[in-house]
Parts: sequence; C-alpha cells; structure tokens
Amino acid sequence: MTRIQQRDFDNNHADLKVLVNCCHPGYVDTDMTSHKGELTTDQGAIAPVWLALLPSNVESPRGAYVWKNKELVDWVSGPVPSKY
Repeated sequence: MTRIQQRDFDNNHADLKVLVNCCHPGYVDTDMTSHKGELTTDQGAIAPVWLALLPSNVESPRGAYVWKNKELVDWVSGPVPSKY
C-alpha cells in the first residue's frame, strides 16, 4: 500500500511533495508487548524519527518499508529481515 500511495502522490500530486513510507520499529519494550520487547523505546524510535525528519525532496526512501535500523526492505525481491 505504501508503494501505491507514494506512486499516486508522485504521479497526481507532485506539487505537494509528500513522502509516504512505513517502518517496523522492532520488538519494543512497551505495554503492547507486555514489556517483553528487547528494544528500549529510544531504540524503537530511531527509524520513525528518521523518516519523520526527512526533507520532502529526497530521492530515497520513497514508498519504502524501513526496518528498525533504517535499512530499506524490498519485500518483492528480498531479502527480508529474519527477525523482528
């Protein structure tokens, strides 16, 4: 869905300069994980904060899935991460 939304913005709303990305913060120690996550909230915030602060004119990532360490994951061609 992220790739489709980014392509739509690029093709039909380029003047808005919107970036659409998604990320997996990892298995974070929160109430949602019953505090079993192996990452602190600060560690889990690395990729989301990095994405939130990207300037609108970047070439990459655009329509990407970003792993917790800011690695771009290609779900079509692989490889995919093997652990949370």
